[in-house]
Amino acid sequence: MSARPCMSIVVPVFNVAPYLAGCLDSLLAQKFRDWEAICVDDGSTDGSGAILDRYAAKDARFRVIHQNNAGVGPARNLALDAARGKWLLFADADDLCSPDMLSRVADLERGHPAAGILAFRQVKFGEGGDPAWSGGSQESEIDLRRSIPSCTADIGICTVALRRDMFGDLRFRPVPLGEDLLYLVECFARADAAVMSDAVLYGYRQREGSAVHVDMDRERVLKYIEYHELMFGVLAGCGKEIGLAYTRHRGNGWIEKCPWLIENLGRSERGETWRKWFDSMAQAKKMKCFSPWQHFVASVMSIFRSPLLADLLCVLPHRLKRLGIHR
Repeated sequence: MSARPCMSIVVPVFNVAPYLAGCLDSLLAQKFRDWEAICVDDGSTDGSGAILDRYAAKDARFRVIHQNNAGVGPARNLALDAARGKWLLFADADDLCSPDMLSRVADLERGHPAAGILAFRQVKFGEGGDPAWSGGSQESEIDLRRSIPSCTADIGICTVALRRDMFGDLRFRPVPLGEDLLYLVECFARADAAVMSDAVLYGYRQREGSAVHVDMDRERVLKYIEYHELMFGVLAGCGKEIGLAYTRHRGNGWIEKCPWLIENLGRSERGETWRKWFDSMAQAKKMKCFSPWQHFVASVMSIFRSPLLADLLCVLPHRLKRLGIHR
């Protein structure tokens, strides 16, 4: 391995001992060997930190940092501060990487030297299962100088490689929800070009108790609203045209899911939460990156501020969508 590795893989770790070795072994299995994995033990209490130390003692490419629990965003930021590679990648400690992941990233770089973002696909797998990897041969370069197109809507933080000289100064924002998508939006806002490959190279494990499967209480709903305000503030200020499907994909949570979440709160918690959402809709209607339907809903809600109307315009379509009736 060179003194300055080609690729740095950021791995935040918190209480994932049953899955951690699988993730680290999937990195050891990489066909491309010029990498470092910066693993940040975020105050684990289940022995995850000791597992990391054992791997680091056997292979110097694993670099371990221990810190008191601060959250996934600060853990990733600490790893970014220590990263030395030309490319930055991210992996969650309970997921798996295809043995071809880094070699395919290297191939994409050779074929598209001007691109700052190299993206690939992920596959979901459940407990006791294995990811279904797919080599994929299709790839396309996307011009991001004037727009963030719809085709980028499904890209996640663990399915990209980012050039460190373009994005190395960016850090995850101190928000409890959606810090990864906010970070990606800022990358797309800054980048001039990206490459998308249809190769399935990352395995996302679906399990109970993970960060994305946590019930929403009032405080988390308020943070969910705040997260969307930040995201669309970045989009509205980036000076680029936003693809309609991208806006729908990112904005549906704010426009449709938030009212549904509020309705599921206790009666005493709804009033202030509704007011916060109505205030956010007043801000949303000023933004020029919504779909026409989303802009209409934001405008109506900011004027009438009616939970009943919100139920008709937002909650009902969301429920119908869950039943497969509404598109």
